Order: sequence, then C-alpha cells, then structure tokens
Amino acid sequence: MFNPTRSKHNASRLLEKWVKFCSRTGWFYLLLCLLGLIMMFYPTLFSGFSKMPGDPGDPWLNQYFLEHSFQLVFNRNYTASPWSPAFFYPFPNVLAFSDNLWGAAPIYWLLRAFASTDTAFQLWMMLVSALNFFGFAFVLHRQHIRRELAGLGAFLFAFGMPRISQISHSQLFPQFFTPLALLCLWEFSRQPTRRRLALSLLLIYLQVLSGIYLGWFLLLSLLVAIPLLWFMERPGYSEGTGSFGVRFAAFCRTHWASVLLMFTGWGLGMVLTLMPYLQVKALIGERTYAEVSQILPRLVSWFLPSPQSPWGMVWYDSVSAKLPLFWEHSLFLGFTVIGLLGLGLYAGIAQKIPPQRFLLVKLCLGVSALLFAISLRFPNGFSLWQFVYSLVPGATAIRAVSRIWTIIDCYLLIAICLSADAFFNSILNRRTALGGQRRMTSLPSIFLGLCLIEQITFNIPAYDKTPYLKLEAEAAQLMQGCEVAYTQTLPAQVVDQLTAMWAGLKANVPVVNGYSGNLPPNYYSSDKPMSFPQVANWLMQSQKGGIEKPQRLCLISRLSKTEGGSKLTFSHEPQFRVTHYQLPISPIPAVDIQYLPSTLPKFLKTGDSFQLPVILKNTSNFTWSSWGRYPTHFSYRWFDLSGRLPREPLRTLLPSDVNPGESTAIVATIQAPLLPGEYRLVPTMVLEQGFWFSDRMPNPLSIPLKVTLSDSL
Repeated sequence: MFNPTRSKHNASRLLEKWVKFCSRTGWFYLLLCLLGLIMMFYPTLFSGFSKMPGDPGDPWLNQYFLEHSFQLVFNRNYTASPWSPAFFYPFPNVLAFSDNLWGAAPIYWLLRAFASTDTAFQLWMMLVSALNFFGFAFVLHRQHIRRELAGLGAFLFAFGMPRISQISHSQLFPQFFTPLALLCLWEFSRQPTRRRLALSLLLIYLQVLSGIYLGWFLLLSLLVAIPLLWFMERPGYSEGTGSFGVRFAAFCRTHWASVLLMFTGWGLGMVLTLMPYLQVKALIGERTYAEVSQILPRLVSWFLPSPQSPWGMVWYDSVSAKLPLFWEHSLFLGFTVIGLLGLGLYAGIAQKIPPQRFLLVKLCLGVSALLFAISLRFPNGFSLWQFVYSLVPGATAIRAVSRIWTIIDCYLLIAICLSADAFFNSILNRRTALGGQRRMTSLPSIFLGLCLIEQITFNIPAYDKTPYLKLEAEAAQLMQGCEVAYTQTLPAQVVDQLTAMWAGLKANVPVVNGYSGNLPPNYYSSDKPMSFPQVANWLMQSQKGGIEKPQRLCLISRLSKTEGGSKLTFSHEPQFRVTHYQLPISPIPAVDIQYLPSTLPKFLKTGDSFQLPVILKNTSNFTWSSWGRYPTHFSYRWFDLSGRLPREPLRTLLPSDVNPGESTAIVATIQAPLLPGEYRLVPTMVLEQGFWFSDRMPNPLSIPLKVTLSDSL
C-alpha cells in the first residue's frame, strides 16, 4: 500500500544524497566533464560555433530528425506526420529507415526554444555527451568507489576513443539511459520493489526510444545478463536471502497485478515504437548475413585506436587498411584500461573484493566477455553471431554489429572500476609508512592522468556550416508555393540529398529527394539525378497510390558544382534554377520499333510461337517503368480482316526502366492465333491498367502475316 510519509522520507533522503554528491565531488566531475567536452568538440567551440561536429552526412540527417520532431510538436502548419517526414515523398514510414531519436528529442526542443536549429544541434551533442558522463559517474558513485576511478570510467564512457571515432554517427551519443537502467535493474535484483521495476522498464524503453542500435544492444545484453545472474547467484548463495530468481518469484506473487500492468504497458509501448520498423522490414526485406558479416568486429578491431589519437598515429593506417568499412572498427579504449583490468583480475583472484561487489564485477565481466565472444569474427569468417542473426528478433536489422562496443564498454568499465577500487583499497588498508600511504593514495590519480593523455585526439572531423546553409536557404526559397519538389544535381551526393531535404523542411514542402539508412523499394537512385519523367513516374508508382489531384511539382536544378580538393567550394551567385510542372501529366504514348524482316517466320502455323528480336526507343513523354503497380510491357496484337482480336497476347518484360529518348533491346515471344487466316501483327507497348500504345498512335507498326493450319490438326 502506498505510504505518503515513507515516500516523502525516501524523496528527502534521495535529495540529501544528491546534494552531498554535488557538494563533495561535483566540482571534480564538472571539471572532468568540461575537459572531455573541450577535447571532443573543440572544433565547434574554438570556431565560435561556425563548425558542425562530424561531417555533412549522418550528423546532418540526425539533426533533420530532431528538427522534424520539433516541428511536429510546435508547428501546427507542419505538413509531415510523425513516422513520415517529407522526404522520399510520398513513401510512408521513412523515419523507420534510421534511428528516430524520439527519446532524446526533448533535450533538443528545449535548446531549440532559444537557438537556431544548427546551434541547438551543436549544444544537443554536447549536452547528451555530458549526460552520458554524469549518468555513468552517478552509477559508479552509488557503488561507493573513489572519485578518481568513477571519473575515469565516466570519461571513457562519454569521451573515449570509440565514441570520438563515431562523432559522425551522432545517433550513438544519447546513451545516458543505459547505465541508469543497469543500476536500477541491479538494485531491483538485490531488493525488488515496484518503484525500481517501473523505473527500470521506463529507462529501458527510453533507451530504445533514443536510439534503435543502443536500445537493441541493451536488450541483447539483458538476455545474457539475467540468465547469467541466475546462474551465478544460485539458491542460498547471497547470505541466506536466496537467489534473484527466488526473490523475483516472491515479488511477483505479492505484487502480481502491478507486475502484469507494468509489463503490459511496457510491451505495448515497445510494440507501438517498433511497429513501423517491422512494417518497413516487410516491404524492403532484411539485411543478408553476408552484409552483416563485413562489419562484425575482429580481434584486431579491439586494438584499433581512433585515427587522430596518439596511438592511432602509430599503427592505425597499417591495421585499418586490412578491414572493410574500417571506420566502424576503432574500438580500442587504451592501455590504461588494460592495466586496470589486470589489477581488477588480480583483486578478484586474490579475493580482495567484497562478496556483494564481487558478484556485480563477475556479472559485468561475464556479460562483456560473452558479448565479445558471440560478436567476434574469426579469420576464417566464422562467428557465433550467425546464430544471433537467425534466432534473436531484430538482429537482421543490425548492420554495424561492431557498434556493440557501446554496451560491452558499459559493462566492462563498471567491472574494471569496481575491481580496481577494491585493489587500491586492499593496498591502502595495509599498515605501511606514511610516505608509502601517500604514494599509494596517488595511484588512482596517476591512472586517471594516463587515461586522459591516451584519449587526446587531434583533427576531429568538423565542417563549416555556412555554405550548406546558403544552398539550403536558396533551394527553400525556390520551393515556396510548390506542392512537391525535387532537386537535381550531378553527381547526386549525400550532401545534395540532405540539402534538398532541409530545404523542403524549411519551406514545408515534401521532396522526392532522400537519404537514410535504406532506400524505398523501386526508388530510382540516390546517387544519380532523376529526370522529370522519372520523378513523375515515381510519384505515380509510389506506395500511396499515386497522384489523386493535380500538384505543382518544382524541379530544381543545380547550375554549378565544383570541387576543390576534398572540399566543395561554392559560388556567391545563385546556384539553382527552378522549373514548374503541373501534375498529373497527360501521357503521350509513342514508340519506335526496329526489327529485321528476316527474323519473321516464312511459314506460321496456328498455335506456333516464335522469337522476335526488337529494339525499342522511347519516344513518349514519360518513363516506361519496368516495376510497380503500372508497369509498361512490350506486347503485340493480332487483327484479322474484320479488325477483331483473336486471342490474348503474351507480354515481354523490360529489362529496366526506359526514359524518354532511351532505347532497349529485347527478344519477344510471339504466339500465333489459333485459327488460320490473313492477319496483321501490331507490335506495341502496353501500360498495364492503362492503355495500348497502338490505340493512341496515328500510324502504329503493322506487319501482314498469313497463318496456316497446323499439321497436328
């Protein structure tokens, strides 16, 4: 039963602990966090916020998702829907192609209230990094370890080399819910309460909501941790209190209604969050294991440092050259961590760790070791991950398995800091001379200093936002008054697609352009510009059933694009031109069919079939699509002397889409009528569920042929 007095007492105790935490160690953690922020974001800070962290690729995409959520909440006139941002228009649920960042978006909303979208994103990156630091520091502080080790663990978790190496994947940054969830689950396993269970489920859900990769890896780790804890803590092991399984069973019997309600609500929330991802998976399919296998971590991946770190200058180039997608394999935390791990293992073997803490150390080490083992790719290509891929729900959507470091490091750093703290405690408890005690007392600080030196990173990726904002603003201005837009550039790079997406968001106009973790089915290309007929055809063939009313399509073309070295250079002159089209277009079907008369049979009998090689040139004003609801096929029609069609003709599929002015070669199968007589063979194209080209062409090709009775009749 709810007790207001007891609840108020618990709240006051929690507040008192938080005040003590801030007053005694807060300044130390604050300075350490500021050092990490400067080290990770110095290009942005020292440029006066003119440089954005990372590159104009995934970070700009994640910024788009955050701004999309902000517009949804605070802009009543915003045309997009929650799971369908207005890119790849009109394909639905495109947000489920990538991480959605819903759980971390409210932080961005608060910043966006007083800052521009670019400044808000820069501050968001810094703030979620700071929350990573303080969340992890709080978890270690709750375990009563010295602040030097707690600060070391928090610094590595938030600002370590693996995180810096992923600065262009900002979806991997909001991980502050993970350590807090693990803390709540651990305390729940010691003493189950309804509040701890509810808080644990809430934090797990928020982590999934903040990042699909981060949330899925957390859930995977719990699939390992819970059975492992049950195995380690067998009945009677924990000083007469029974195992976690016994305590949890007793808790469920006592509070079965609350447990059922909480798990039902949690499960419903998870289903609602993941349902769009399941729908997208059903449409675009799952990733193949061969694709996933390329980004499984190798043993050498765990010793590959950040390329801009001191160790990276020594051996990064020679090692990374042998790895596919090498930027996903920088998982090295530093030699300081290896040294502390050795001290922790010694403390465990020498039984210098208190029993309750030792259980947590063994659990965290066990989980990190098992996750390391099942994700490791051996030189011969074998990995236990293929069983995870086949058996664990959601595994087929995880492409970059090397990002499992995000959860392995979390468990590993908890175990290392706890065991190393026990090691230092055992040394300081000895009766030594005063000088010796002082020297031993300084050991944690020495390790912290070595750790900070190892994590120093130079030339962290960043880019000047000004030229991109200029292009975005110009394209957005041209989109005003349009109902749908498409921006053409050659070549169509990621940054060009994102520029169009941002311009559409600013102008509140849906765009056909798009960039994300996947492409919609039958989308033409993200690295080649579409022609107007292709854009019109995409809009007609799309999953939303095509264009039901006239729409104003703006086709925006990039006038100039130059490259200077590896950086794009932009002119101060206008960069785009715009052409307006009214949709739907009135199709004008036309085809030029070339064939060799010698390929026609001299004698054609009823029911026979023959092959006719033809070259087809699209002289229409629209693209012949080889896919979708309304494909265009090659076919033919037989007409007798009275103009009647004696039988249904066969279709021949096009090998690919054919744009206006393009040609393609096919070998068509022609089947003769079943009755003998004089006929006209009319080769033609047919728009399925639409029309026959020959019916709308003034002078379609017509070939006279005589069909005789088959010998078998």
